Amino acid sequence: MTKSLSQQLDVRHPMFNPLWRRIALVGVTGGWTVFELINGNYVWGLLFGAAVAWCGYHFFFNWEHQAPLDKEE
Repeated sequence: MTKSLSQQLDVRHPMFNPLWRRIALVGVTGGWTVFELINGNYVWGLLFGAAVAWCGYHFFFNWEHQAPLDKEE
C-alpha cells in the first residue's frame, strides 16, 4: 500500500507530539543548512533552509497536539 504525498509530508503526525522531537528535527536540518552554505552549496542550502522554515512554522507556530494513534490501526 502506497501513501499519497500529503500523507508522507504530514507534520501533524502524533509522532511529533513530544517537543524534543520537533526541536531535534528543526535543529538537525538547520545545522545541515549551515553546513551546505559554508561549503558553497547554495542551492542545497536554500532547499534545506526552506525545509527549516516550513517545519519551524508548523512545529512551533501552528502546532496542535494530536491524539495518539490506536495500536490496532
